[in-house]
Amino acid sequence: SISPETPTAGQDPLVCTVDVESTDEDGDIITYSYEWLREGVVYPNYTTSILPPSVTQSGETWTCVATPFDGLNNGDSARDSVVISTCVLSECDMSLDLGDGIGVDFVEIPAGNFTMGSPTSEIGRSNDEVEHLVTLSNPFYMMTTEVTQGMFEQLSGYNPATYDTTYGIDTNYPVYYVNWHMAADFSNKMTAQHNQTHGTTLSECYTCSGAGETVSCDIAINPYSCDGYRLPTESEWEYSARAGTTKAIWTPYGGGDLNNTTASLYLLTDGTDLRDQSWYYVNRYDTMYYNTAKPVAQLQENSFGLHDMSGNLWEWTNDWYDYYPTDAQTDPVGPSSGVMRVIRGGFWCNSPYNLRSAKRIRFSPAVRIMSIGFRLVRTQ
Repeated sequence: SISPETPTAGQDPLVCTVDVESTDEDGDIITYSYEWLREGVVYPNYTTSILPPSVTQSGETWTCVATPFDGLNNGDSARDSVVISTCVLSECDMSLDLGDGIGVDFVEIPAGNFTMGSPTSEIGRSNDEVEHLVTLSNPFYMMTTEVTQGMFEQLSGYNPATYDTTYGIDTNYPVYYVNWHMAADFSNKMTAQHNQTHGTTLSECYTCSGAGETVSCDIAINPYSCDGYRLPTESEWEYSARAGTTKAIWTPYGGGDLNNTTASLYLLTDGTDLRDQSWYYVNRYDTMYYNTAKPVAQLQENSFGLHDMSGNLWEWTNDWYDYYPTDAQTDPVGPSSGVMRVIRGGFWCNSPYNLRSAKRIRFSPAVRIMSIGFRLVRTQ
């Protein structure tokens, strides 16, 4: 067999192991020779049981052939194959290569319906969380993580996280000090990267003028009709954060609510320890990542495969802020104009109340603060 089963290109060596040893009737010592094939063609120069990661590329199929030898004759060969994962930071359904070993991982989110908002009995609830039925008629891809500083700098040429006092700087830290316009501009850059890589003609979802930190953007097309990369609508964000659950916060056991005891700082009503899946004020003084944002994909992902939907950074959504309608909605996009955009998810210095799936906050789209980042989606 070959391990690991889902290797990452350029990172994981492939190790070929003989799981069932051959035997020789004469009791001779058995040795093994190894041959590696890439896409069915013998790869020269590597005849040991280990293939270095430097020779693998995303999407390739590699096969190891192990042949026993008793000193006189070869025995029957055995083989195993693996496909080199295209995913970079987490398990994914799709990944977009940005170059230099940086990629953006996405999972597919199915179409469906859910109750958006929160019940009046939910602890920590705000009055702008009126429950209403929402149907999302299109499946979409969502980033498994927040956009990292490495991703942003690779396409934009600068790192916004150095704008002011820094709260974690490295390739896999989420990018912060990004306003809504900068996030929209990055979305268009992702679309251009996809088109260049795959020879497609995906549409830009935003019209932007200017560049860099002074860029100004507007929504160019109904988000559900745009086939390029964009910020999630508020409905898409909450649907993805809930991942099929109806309680205040997603958990592996079907969701949990907050409680009124001192344990509510970390223990949800279903027994889940919130510290296992969210970065917030209880574990912000982590010994490795002390009082800062945290590198992405470190904690438990939700049922859709999404990391940090509760905590780490607030995330921009596509929508202008307003109070919800009370009637059922299909593919809602929020108001057509406004003053404030919606952010979701809570950040590493928040209380558990702000980590709830229904929690909404509004901010000026021009604001740049250390607690807001973003992730992208793409309609299928």
